[in-house]
Amino acid sequence: MKIPDETDWNHDNPMNLDVRHAKKNFFGKNLTEAEELLASNALYYQEDIFWMPPVPFQYYIHAYINYLLSEKSKDDTDGASCFINIIDYHIQHYPDNVIVCWECIAETLEHIRLNVEKFGWDNIYGDVNKRIYAINILYKRNLSTYFDSSHDKLTPLPDRKITFLLDAAVLLPILWLPVWAICFHTIMSQIGVLICIFSFCLSLGRFVLSLSTASEYPDFLAFLMIFISPVIGVGYLFMLCVTY
Repeated sequence: MKIPDETDWNHDNPMNLDVRHAKKNFFGKNLTEAEELLASNALYYQEDIFWMPPVPFQYYIHAYINYLLSEKSKDDTDGASCFINIIDYHIQHYPDNVIVCWECIAETLEHIRLNVEKFGWDNIYGDVNKRIYAINILYKRNLSTYFDSSHDKLTPLPDRKITFLLDAAVLLPILWLPVWAICFHTIMSQIGVLICIFSFCLSLGRFVLSLSTASEYPDFLAFLMIFISPVIGVGYLFMLCVTY
């Protein structure tokens, strides 16, 4: 990983005062030098990392990580809390900034969670478990894997293309309606009944799975289709009876 150059720093508006301040303090520094800077006053310099453009952020976040994992960060609750704030902000607004280094970030979040005594964590900084769990939920929503802080491991989730296909499969009874209406025929109603049975089973499985994982919310689309699929299916059956 190379030190960010002028082009990397000018990715965003070069007149941005926060970026200019970050560049003034970190430009040209390697990870060791940046870590020493953070060790001198993490509360002050974390704001620079907060506002860095993508490439500098993805580089210098490792200096912050190295600092927090070392003994230099002992009793630095501000440094640990600010790191959580940075990740929380970026996972919401710039998720691409963290995806490339998530394993290291997840390890650091877990280190903070399990070593609150080291950092001298106080209640005024909030519940560390809830704050990290909130990041876990946001990460799950945005990325293909997420850090499950309640089970101490990385839990894989379906690829986005797979998720899209699952959504389409669940909605098949509704998506089939215009096809059935245009090409009204007995065979279309028969296919519709089979689709509804398939969608009902898939929806039920998805809903149960969402309840058994670390989801903040159950899968409401699947929950809705558990009821809608049978209703549409009965409609298809009724049309079969009418046509016969």
